[in-house]
Amino acid sequence: MRDLLKAFLRSLIVLVDGGGRQLNEQQRELALSFGRVFAQQDSYLAKRYAACSHKKGGLIRNVKRGEAIAIGLNNGGGSQYAVRKHQMMNGDIWVDCLRCGKKWRPPVKQTFNWFERQFGTEGFRKYTAALAEYNTAVNFETNNSTSSSIQCNFYDRKTGEQANGVVRKMYAAIGE
Repeated sequence: MRDLLKAFLRSLIVLVDGGGRQLNEQQRELALSFGRVFAQQDSYLAKRYAACSHKKGGLIRNVKRGEAIAIGLNNGGGSQYAVRKHQMMNGDIWVDCLRCGKKWRPPVKQTFNWFERQFGTEGFRKYTAALAEYNTAVNFETNNSTSSSIQCNFYDRKTGEQANGVVRKMYAAIGE
C-alpha cells in the first residue's frame, strides 16, 4: 500500500508541477497530512455504510449512549429500503440512502481502466463489482417513487409518439 501511495504522490508532483520540479518539504508534508485526513474520512464512511441496513423501520429507545442511537438509526428492520431514487436526463438512476447517506452512481468504466494503468490493479474486476453493487441498489424494493430530471414530455395526440421523435422526423424531412 505504501508503494502505491508513493507512486501516486510522484504522479501528483509531476501532474501539479508539469515541469517536473519537486515539491518542497513543507508542501510534501501538507499533501501527506491531507492524505491521512482523507484516508480517515474514507475509513469512517466505509464503517458507517457497512453498518447501515439501508432499510426503513426500527426503534430508538430512550438511551444515553451515542453508539446505541447510531445502531438504532442504521438498523431498520422493514422490508422496504429507505432510499431515494432519481433518474437523470440521460437515463442513469442515482440512488441515495436516507439513513447513512451512501450514494450509488453508475460506475464509469474508463475510471477503472485509468486506475489499472496507474497502479497495475485488476480494474475490470473492481468495475464489475461496482456495477453489481450499483445494480443491486437500483433494484432495492421501496415504496418511494423515483423522481426524474425530465420537466415535461410532449406527445402527438394522433400517434401518441413523443414530440422529440416528431421533431427529428420533421428535420429529417426538410434535410436538416
